[in-house]
Amino acid sequence: IKTKDVFLYLFDSEFSSDRGQCYFNGQLSSTTSMWQMINLTAAVSFTLIDNQIVWFNVSAWMGGWNEQDDKAVLQLTFLDQANQQVGTNTTIGPVLAIDRGYKTSLLFRSANGMVPIGSRSAIVLVTFTHINQNWNDGSIDNIALFLYF
Repeated sequence: IKTKDVFLYLFDSEFSSDRGQCYFNGQLSSTTSMWQMINLTAAVSFTLIDNQIVWFNVSAWMGGWNEQDDKAVLQLTFLDQANQQVGTNTTIGPVLAIDRGYKTSLLFRSANGMVPIGSRSAIVLVTFTHINQNWNDGSIDNIALFLYF
């Protein structure tokens, strides 16, 4: 993990003011994953979820290095109380070199939807995939999951 000052030099993208504070990349592995499970009912009543009142927004800044297509992909999966998937996965990314104009940058990506009936938790999974050169430069910053109604 690098410091915020490094990102001011490396990335000329439009960022939020807290850029680089939650930055991750693939490092040395050809494929790297990280995930977090989130208890939804700690934030909102299951009654609201089951009455189809709760919506979600998932977002992140995603990108990579120069002309390389190393990538990060974020997948959001909702689970019921037995940890079985409900609904369909929501995916954001990848941001490839062509999307970035073949330069080092991060671009904002997001998706919205209704939280599926029966959801009690969610898993945010990020997979970094190495395509070119020696280093996995797929990158992601400022991952956010918001619930609203």
